Amino acid sequence: LFRLVNVKNHIVLGDPPHFTVNAVNFLNSGLLVTWDQSVFLWHALTDIFYKFFGITQFASRFSSLLFGTLTIIAMYLFVKEFSGNKKIALISALIYSFTPTFIFHTADEQDISVFFFMITTFYFLIKGLKKESKFYLLSSSVFFGVACMWKAYVPILIVPYLGIILYFN
Repeated sequence: LFRLVNVKNHIVLGDPPHFTVNAVNFLNSGLLVTWDQSVFLWHALTDIFYKFFGITQFASRFSSLLFGTLTIIAMYLFVKEFSGNKKIALISALIYSFTPTFIFHTADEQDISVFFFMITTFYFLIKGLKKESKFYLLSSSVFFGVACMWKAYVPILIVPYLGIILYFN
């Protein structure tokens, strides 16, 4: 609910006007990337939301609303898998849920959305390594690839990704 209120009432600041305009009709533009902070997927998905909701502020912020909310579940699962403690996982998910910074940044940008993909990547990685499951490891790789196609800074996370693999081996 807090994220939804923010999506409807938060003022436009900084970079979002630039991002939101680039996403208009992106799928028909023939582009695979824009040379700023985001790569293909955020623009493509936002363009789809524009087609559903019209070219509105709500549509431009919908991916942050959707994935920011899903991150609550991903945070719980990640912390539960990482720590093995359901109580710590629940507290972590609650802290994420009500932290003003994360609510405030449910905006026309990619950062909150990509956070979901990054947390999910590491959840599947740890679960896959613990269970020695190719399915979870493949899922981790897919989510990592999606995150890399969402935001330009994500590939740097290959360092902790490989570090976790080395630690478990």
